[in-house]
Amino acid sequence: MLRFLFPLILILIAQNKSWADQNTLYIQAAACLKQKCVETYRQQIEGLGFNSQVKYTQQTKESFNIVSNPTKNIKAAQAYLTTINTDKRVRVSAKMHDIADLVYLDLGHQSNRKQAEWLVNFANYLANTNTLSFKIKQHITQVFSIKILAGPFKTVEEAQKALFQIRQHPSFSSAFITPQNDTNSRPAT
Repeated sequence: MLRFLFPLILILIAQNKSWADQNTLYIQAAACLKQKCVETYRQQIEGLGFNSQVKYTQQTKESFNIVSNPTKNIKAAQAYLTTINTDKRVRVSAKMHDIADLVYLDLGHQSNRKQAEWLVNFANYLANTNTLSFKIKQHITQVFSIKILAGPFKTVEEAQKALFQIRQHPSFSSAFITPQNDTNSRPAT
């Protein structure tokens, strides 16, 4: 009987630990881009009487630049620049750039692919010529950050009480509560 009871107890302990890990809360007090601010923030958190932890994260961000093909027709490019910058249906600040004896127009960047596609279609509609056509250049960047966490807290009430105290510190006025497994997104507080 004991031989079967021991594995059952281990399974129950593991399940309880898993449940506890999923329900552990932290307070993200700050985020740094460089290692040198980490110790300062950790000391401030610990000075308030809380345990501090550091979480290193990496996120991928996309942006979509809208640019025209290069052209030698500077007059057409200048006329289009004036047209799009004064058009009330779209808010862009188009700029003209030189490359050797060619110019191209840059309509800026969009953070959303659908918006970028709409802007390309609109820009090509306005161009209505063979001289200029617009396309999307996609850029992917890796963003690294170091998150300074206070906690862990087992209950929401405990975390909210700590959050109130941590927000009193000027460096942590925008701190927020986050679950252990998700310190990448900002949940409602």
